[in-house]
Amino acid sequence: MVTVIMASALFGLGIALYYYLKVANIPLTQGIENSEEAEKLTKIHGAIARGAMAFLKAEYKYMVYFMAGFAIVIALLIDDPHTPEVNEGIYTAISFLLGCVISIVSGFIGMRIATIGNARTTTAQKIQLQMPFPLP
Repeated sequence: MVTVIMASALFGLGIALYYYLKVANIPLTQGIENSEEAEKLTKIHGAIARGAMAFLKAEYKYMVYFMAGFAIVIALLIDDPHTPEVNEGIYTAISFLLGCVISIVSGFIGMRIATIGNARTTTAQKIQLQMPFPLP
């Protein structure tokens, strides 16, 4: 069962990487002949990407304090009196922190992909409106 779970997780990560690379390999200024317009688009895209990363950095700074505080509360308050030799709170706090780290990494990757895809969708519509949004 663990093998199926791990294989599914790796398959999902592989699909995500494939689509990330597919989107990232599209030129940012695709379909824009005017160099001034291309330069402006590149500048705006860079500002949006830097702003998104600055937002995440500020958000994660506050999240670290919450995570640490809540992990301490979990470690101190969760304990089963039926098992005095094992403190479940420590394991629960470690699991909580691991989940937080995975969530932070997922948010970072998602924001990165979103900012990369946003500018490319904008330029793709210049070529043809249906190109970024293919309809069946």
